[in-house]
Amino acid sequence: MREMLLKIYQLLFDYYKVDKWWPSDDAYEICVGAILTQNTNWENVKKSLANFSVLTPETVISMEDDELQEKIRPSGFY
Repeated sequence: MREMLLKIYQLLFDYYKVDKWWPSDDAYEICVGAILTQNTNWENVKKSLANFSVLTPETVISMEDDELQEKIRPSGFY
């Protein structure tokens, strides 16, 4: 069964050439985007992420709650 699944995976991978499924290499941005996308579609998440000039744990922690709320509002978090 495992071998058959791996073969199917490889066929799909070869056909679609999807080797970069997330539009960022930054692990923190991937985590934040994954959380935000649970409540909305990806287009709204992109708007939220674009509201950050720098997206790091330190910048998020240093923000006032109302500032953070405004930045992620397009994702449906209030």
